[in-house]
Amino acid sequence: MNVPQFPQQDPADGAPFPRRDAARRAAGAATNGVAPISFSPTARQADLLRFVVGYQAAHGGVSPSFIEMRDGIGLASKGGIVRLLDGMEERGLIRRLGSRARAIEVLAPISFPRAPDGAPLFFVTPVHAGEVSHP
Repeated sequence: MNVPQFPQQDPADGAPFPRRDAARRAAGAATNGVAPISFSPTARQADLLRFVVGYQAAHGGVSPSFIEMRDGIGLASKGGIVRLLDGMEERGLIRRLGSRARAIEVLAPISFPRAPDGAPLFFVTPVHAGEVSHP
């Protein structure tokens, strides 16, 4: 039986695929020198993207921490945030610098809600079953 073999190295530069991709992601470079194609975000990714954009607008361009993102969109763990950010990065919606905390650059334009006075609304407190929301 003839089983196809997938290349373990990039023919262009000879670097192993995982190391090359991680290095390019850390450096903020696009794969193969071509800008990533931007795909529509999933509903949860759009929620997180709106939260990040609103947070950055409210805090002078500083991105939220993983815990702030987790609490902001109502997830139970930071792992869920990591998966959402990875998916958003793969879709070309954001760029992250792996060596810096809170280093998220939003590449896709997205609208976010604002208060009547123009202040960005970035935090939505989820109401859980049995809890009373505060007025």
